[in-house]
Amino acid sequence: MGYLKAMSILLVMITSSELLAYSEYDDLYGPPNFVTIEITTRGVPLFVNHLNQGSNQYLVVIERGGDGQNHCLIEVFRYTVGNGIELIDTDSMNCLLRNSAIGDFNNDGKWDLAVADMSSGALGIWLGDGQGHISYSGSYDCSTPSPDRVTTGDLDEDGDLDILITDWAYAKVILMKNDGNGAFTFDQELDVGGGPQELVIYDFNGDEHLDGIIATMTYNVAIQAFGNGNGNFLNPEIYAIGFDGYTSSLTDLDEDGILDYVCGTGQDISVFRGRQSGIFQRPKISFGHGFGPIQYRCVVGDFDGDYHQDVFSFIRGETSEGPSKIQFWFGNGAMNLYPSDQLDITGISIPGEIWPLAADLDLDGVTDVIIPCNDPDQRSVKILLMRPNSPAHEDTPSHMSTPHLGITPNLITNRTQVNFQIASSSGVNITIYNALGQTVKVLENALLERGQYTTTWNCQDLTNHVVANGIYYIKLEADHIRETKKILLLK
Repeated sequence: MGYLKAMSILLVMITSSELLAYSEYDDLYGPPNFVTIEITTRGVPLFVNHLNQGSNQYLVVIERGGDGQNHCLIEVFRYTVGNGIELIDTDSMNCLLRNSAIGDFNNDGKWDLAVADMSSGALGIWLGDGQGHISYSGSYDCSTPSPDRVTTGDLDEDGDLDILITDWAYAKVILMKNDGNGAFTFDQELDVGGGPQELVIYDFNGDEHLDGIIATMTYNVAIQAFGNGNGNFLNPEIYAIGFDGYTSSLTDLDEDGILDYVCGTGQDISVFRGRQSGIFQRPKISFGHGFGPIQYRCVVGDFDGDYHQDVFSFIRGETSEGPSKIQFWFGNGAMNLYPSDQLDITGISIPGEIWPLAADLDLDGVTDVIIPCNDPDQRSVKILLMRPNSPAHEDTPSHMSTPHLGITPNLITNRTQVNFQIASSSGVNITIYNALGQTVKVLENALLERGQYTTTWNCQDLTNHVVANGIYYIKLEADHIRETKKILLLK
């Protein structure tokens, strides 16, 4: 992102000289509390996307077919609380699909799918009808041989979702600009020096432009750069991580209202504390194994229902063949993570291709875990439906067992209902933020008695104008509670 090849020497120096801040744990927590369900897939699952559309939860599974390496499938499943899982739609084509992303690319108020095709160096687009059915729209040349990870955002601020695609083999990120109708053209390539993996975008410095941070493998660093609103990224910041950076996540681990950066690497879980300036605090805080060979593929969420952010890690085994394990790292709101025991997981034949997903699938306020299992003999997606008050947090107060903040629906077209509860008399603030971190609307700011309450957001901002399509965040603050939910507005 505005990167120079000459930076490689500097990157190696930072990686080798930075001291690692390892945490020691007196006791391992007990096993987490979850129920496992499985979705049987036609192909070998490679990647899963999730969309919350109120009572309907959609899972889009990218799969490798059984008719050869370049035969791929897309299956769309709908999960409804009380009714379980049903297959809604499927499509197939001769290509090598990789990772994918969901967004409204043609501005029709319905969710669509973007998938990287490594066989042709193209971006494939499937348009949706809003009910889980998709139809192939077209492919667009990425000007790179092996597109991989896909991320969406309005990088040029024209009201349309653009797409960033990483190419691990050729060490670059590709910007594909949207014409507003769901057709994409190559705009530019951004040199990241080596081995780009997962990229996340957010307005870190509060200047109303989207920025980015990406984990890389070759130089064992994460690279952050700041957007200027026209698709360019400037002023890179370099962070030394564990070797082989894979996953990137943003969450507020220390509950100071500023997002922190969590990077899953081949060595550890590297955490960087967020600061008001948008530049993360160095050095990293390191959790995990401390030495290889091992891989941590991480996602974040509240996995035990105590309203603190946690980390889930899929752990590739000591050898490339496995065995693979999973592990939860429970947060306490103070930048500490306490590990559960490592648990065996079956159905994994190629650990290096596993990318877990976190989502509240059953709408109980506790984040669930979704894992594509790529054993050709099993072909399934495992879903860990997490339960509150796990053995790891037996001291959690009983009033915490019910979610404080509920949104119905999470995918909205004109309004959404916000349900919340507080355990005792407290000052309560509920605010809507956009993807840039700006305040959009204050829904509640008052002293309330203990109880359950409901308010509504009509998709208007502080000046009572209807806001644009996109991702928004509803944040509840009351007494010791800080809870945030994500919603998607598609008018």
